[in-house]
Amino acid sequence: MFLHIGADASVATRDVIAIIDVKSLARSPATREFLSLAESERRVYRSGEGGFKSMVVTSTAVYLSPITPATLRRRLRARGFIYE
Repeated sequence: MFLHIGADASVATRDVIAIIDVKSLARSPATREFLSLAESERRVYRSGEGGFKSMVVTSTAVYLSPITPATLRRRLRARGFIYE
């Protein structure tokens, strides 16, 4: 199954490792460093035009998405990938 992350981008749900709120970039030096390293390795892809709200980390890339982490989480829960 696939998770739609905005614009015309989707990722395989089995590859999703983390969904991170981009607000954490301001608070976490480790997250900023991780994103910077991924950018230097050309593994960062932008879904849509600016206004990014979440960072979707997969096994091979990092996607910046205009969709909130809460919405992405609901989509995963609706597909049975998150159990609470």
